[in-house]
Amino acid sequence: MYTPAGNRACQTQLNKIVKFIESGKGVTPEVIKTMYDNALEKIATKHREVYDTEPEWHLRDRIRKCLTTNFYDATKFI
Repeated sequence: MYTPAGNRACQTQLNKIVKFIESGKGVTPEVIKTMYDNALEKIATKHREVYDTEPEWHLRDRIRKCLTTNFYDATKFI
């Protein structure tokens, strides 16, 4: 992201998804995809650069790592 505020916005949304995954309740590919899309939309209201390749890649990578750490098959998710 271009600004510290953009980085914080991404981290806040990522933390919500990670917390949900770690809870282990209702984690499905559809739910994670919806949460990811909603997170991008929310971040984009103030930080349009979230749709650049780099931020999207980092968010997906961190979500996949969290899924793998929590014993989910990350290839079935985003």
